[in-house]
Order: sequence, then structure tokens, then C-alpha cells
Amino acid sequence: TALQSVTRQQNFGTASNLIGKMITGKVSSSTGQEQTLQGVVTGVRFESNGSVILELDTGDALPLEGVVHVSDVQKPATTSNGTSGTSTSDTTSNTSGTADSLSNQNQESQPQA
Repeated sequence: TALQSVTRQQNFGTASNLIGKMITGKVSSSTGQEQTLQGVVTGVRFESNGSVILELDTGDALPLEGVVHVSDVQKPATTSNGTSGTSTSDTTSNTSGTADSLSNQNQESQPQA
């Protein structure tokens, strides 16, 4: 029906927007116990019955209706040479050292008056 089509389109948009996001959700195991799953959404699968399944970087799969929390993935800081790191003090000292070096080169290459 038209209502089912609209619902599927909404679920598609919602689920697709979660790719790359950190999610936490609850799912019932085969024994009936509730499990909490957490991971970054890497893909979305649509089942023939209309269920939307989120595929996580952990290898787990979580139904969309089980999601209880969504957040951005925290990325590590990147230094000026492109390597990852968590400290910005190294980047600052490297940058200021480069600036001092460039300043000295400019002073040496300028003609004397």
C-alpha cells in the first residue's frame, strides 16, 4: 500500500543517515536475554519483511527499532604531518619550529641595504 511505501522510504532515509555514526542499541538474544550492542554503523540491510538492520563495525547486526543512542564518532587529532595523535602540543611545537626556521631563512635571503 501507499502507507507502507512511505514508511519504507522514511526508514531508508533514517537508517542511511546512521552510516558512520556510533550507536548503542538493545536486542534480544536467542535465549530471550536482552543484550546491549555498540558500534559504528557500516551498512544498512533491508529485510523482505520490511525490517531495517544496521550492520556494525563489530560484525553485529542491530534492528533499527533497537537503537537507543546515536552519536558522532570521535576522531583522533591529526598532526601537521598527517599522522594521528591525541596531543596538540606536539603539533604546536612542530609548527612553531617550522615558522622559526622559515623566518630565519627569509632574513638570510633578503638583500642587505
